[in-house]
Amino acid sequence: MDHFFQMLSIQLTLIVYLIAGIICFRLSIITEVNRKQFIGFILTILMPCMVFNSFKEVTISMLKEGFFALLISLVACLLASILGKVIYQNVSETRRNIMRYGTLINNAGFAGLPIVESMFGNEGLILASIFLIPIRIFMWSAGITMLSQEKQSKKLILFQLLKNPSIIAVFLGLFRGLLRIELPQFIDSALVSMSDAVSPLAMIAVGSIIATISLKGLIDNNVLLFTFIRLIAIPLLTLFSLKALGFSTVIVGVSVILTSMPAATSTALLASQYESDDIFASKLVFVTTILSTITTPLLMALL
Repeated sequence: MDHFFQMLSIQLTLIVYLIAGIICFRLSIITEVNRKQFIGFILTILMPCMVFNSFKEVTISMLKEGFFALLISLVACLLASILGKVIYQNVSETRRNIMRYGTLINNAGFAGLPIVESMFGNEGLILASIFLIPIRIFMWSAGITMLSQEKQSKKLILFQLLKNPSIIAVFLGLFRGLLRIELPQFIDSALVSMSDAVSPLAMIAVGSIIATISLKGLIDNNVLLFTFIRLIAIPLLTLFSLKALGFSTVIVGVSVILTSMPAATSTALLASQYESDDIFASKLVFVTTILSTITTPLLMALL
């Protein structure tokens, strides 16, 4: 139960940030116009700083566990893809594609990393950063194809990955950590401060998105089905499988946290970009984001 109360405390803190984001939107501090730049600042500057800084004390034993994290993530992505294809067969094509994308690509990179860092520190953050690599690969390949109905070329996928700031931060962080390169104190302090800013600012950004969603007709059978698969079925399968295979508490905890995250905000953003049902996509993001504050602590209680 210690994990439950620790996670509950973290999630309640995140809810405060979400509420702050909603207030910021209502007061026009964050608007539809400047939110894209705000999120870009978090993803391009702050989050790579957090990822890079997490590798400061990396060890060979951590990298060995990182290899398992990579395999677990790959299997989880394949499982999510298969589940989405099989379970959503009776859903209309437009909604089906959105639900498949949201099942495959969740908010692990945006909301998951701060939670992992709070629970497991730098060791967990290193494993999480490696865990996210397959998710990012699938997002730029199969994920985009689901919503755009356009096949992505291998060159384009590789280009998108290589220019992703967090992917770059993984390799730079590894280089620094393994060679034990000492940075000047003022740079280290700046990296720590910017890393600490990720959690509140990321959730404030999510709150500003939630503030735009109408509560009218929020819940229907498709939303409920998606929520069950995204927040309960996939993380439960991950939890019981990894515990049965005897993995460490840290790697099980990191994997469960990251697979239990809600639908990615990109679900709604890309649905809008490709002229799909962005209202339905926003509902999936909203409902799973709110309910994950309950389901994730309950899952952690089972560790």
